[in-house]
Amino acid sequence: MSNVARARYIDDLLRTRLTANPELKVVLIGCGFDSRAFRLKGGSWIELDEPQLIAYKNERLPAAKAPNPLRRISIDFEEESLQEKLQPHAGAALTVFVLEGVTMYITAESLRLTLEILRSLFRNHQVIADLMTHGFINTYGGTIKRIIAQLGAELIPSNQPALPFEQAGYRQVSSREIASAALGYRSLEWLAPILRLFFGALQRLHRARVEPP
Repeated sequence: MSNVARARYIDDLLRTRLTANPELKVVLIGCGFDSRAFRLKGGSWIELDEPQLIAYKNERLPAAKAPNPLRRISIDFEEESLQEKLQPHAGAALTVFVLEGVTMYITAESLRLTLEILRSLFRNHQVIADLMTHGFINTYGGTIKRIIAQLGAELIPSNQPALPFEQAGYRQVSSREIASAALGYRSLEWLAPILRLFFGALQRLHRARVEPP
């Protein structure tokens, strides 16, 4: 449920920005099966992810069929340079980076280095990211943690998930608990009483938007 609400919330953030600036550049790092370039109106889109995933996605949802300009870039995050991949697209134009379902799979140091790359290349940008605390995944994410481990991955949540952003020179301008956001969506209204009980004890969940000063 939190993943659905998270996607909807990020959609809403992007729609607001695309309405104000239809030429906005949107870069999805670790895009996965994201389809926003097909679903949202406006924007120039760039998607980055592992070569196998990009190839799989291109076969089933070709970038050329997107109603908005879309470029996909394959990158082996372990072996290739993110800076070199992004360098040709750097500039002063406002750019929004989306890190959805990414930060909890990398170390705080790797996240800090990634953010420093963004700051060095894109003078005018914002970052939209979801953050997950160590306490949340240990308390409520045992099942998904086991499934992810079986797939060969590992969740690396933190007690201070926003710290790498602060260390890289960003400032948080807004944040929202995904659970509380879900309560406001009409499609989830019937679940509101259950969600209030289940998430009532959560204080800090995994949703934050941060941008440079």
